[in-house]
Amino acid sequence: MLADMTDVPGLVRDAEAYLVSCGVPNARRNAEWILAHVLGCRAPELYLTPYKVLDRDVRDAFETLVRRRGGREPLQYILGTTEFMSLSFVTRPGVFIPRPDTEILVEKVEELVRSTMSFGGEGANAPPVRLLDLCCGSGVIGISLVSRLG
Repeated sequence: MLADMTDVPGLVRDAEAYLVSCGVPNARRNAEWILAHVLGCRAPELYLTPYKVLDRDVRDAFETLVRRRGGREPLQYILGTTEFMSLSFVTRPGVFIPRPDTEILVEKVEELVRSTMSFGGEGANAPPVRLLDLCCGSGVIGISLVSRLG
């Protein structure tokens, strides 16, 4: 699939074509995120030195991950992380991948806590709020709330 490509634009272009043929939505962004992951940089940084020649190990690692994505494995499992509420969380198979609509839940709980009670009870008449996040999977809801409220 990608064996002859040695530069960023060529790798991304070929990976995008492959992912499109597999029916992966946002194929170009997926290819960029995967290559950035392999190179240990952020996706926009790929184009700072686009014609840098990439060695065989990088190309092989990239191709392996692109094939996994082409097999419709979630990108978050391939990369091992996902962003939620501007925080980075570890994701692996067996843990639910947080959805954007879950961010609305966190925002609503935050609003409720801030408008009706004190968080921690310091200097307020209301009793302190205690949040319990059971069976939390990746922990995105509880951790995000603590981050935003604490």
